[in-house]
Amino acid sequence: MVMDLSSHTARSLPVLHPPVDMRSIDANSVSMPVPRNAGVKLAPVNLVSRSLWSLPLVIGAGYCLFGFVATFEPMPPVDQWLWRAAYFFAGAGAVFAIAWLWLKPRRQA
Repeated sequence: MVMDLSSHTARSLPVLHPPVDMRSIDANSVSMPVPRNAGVKLAPVNLVSRSLWSLPLVIGAGYCLFGFVATFEPMPPVDQWLWRAAYFFAGAGAVFAIAWLWLKPRRQA
């Protein structure tokens, strides 16, 4: 088969596919991508592991609360506000992490 390529300069070349009999294809012969966790049910985080993850966060939030209150003692105002901001953001991060651990919706198994 000889094709005249002079008329196809601005367009893409036609792709010639062999004829396929669709009746010969069954569902098992077609390869489909499989999701990474197909058929695997993830176990929900239980009470013990949430408590173990929460313990250092509660201790850290308490330390930040104590540090924030300690910044009200006499010290230079610039240092005072820097320490207040650092303790506030670290403590707020710990509180939000605790809330995320305990309040996030769980998947039904």
